[in-house]
Amino acid sequence: MYNKFLLIGSGSSIYEIKNVLSSLALEVEIANVYSEIIPRLRKAEIVIFDRDSYLSNPRLMKNILNTLGRSEKDFVILSREKSTSAVFAAKESGAADYILKPYNVREVNLRLSAIL
Repeated sequence: MYNKFLLIGSGSSIYEIKNVLSSLALEVEIANVYSEIIPRLRKAEIVIFDRDSYLSNPRLMKNILNTLGRSEKDFVILSREKSTSAVFAAKESGAADYILKPYNVREVNLRLSAIL
């Protein structure tokens, strides 16, 4: 079972998920900027990436996805983007799951449990 989570992003979704995971006594870190991702990624066992936090910077979003894909860590993407191309791009980069916003916290728990 995974105990160390890295949450990437700065939206309210990240803090909502942090509260849920923390209430389960799981270790949770947040990375808001790219320079924080690499050192925190080394310690993490699973990553949740809020894609929407980086919509204004598509190049950075792509760099983060590439970094996650190369990391060989399981990662889940949260996004409002429901186009098939966005979902396929996420899956092709190695995402274990793609969760559409708005989501139900219980749904996120169930989908994370499936990965765990």
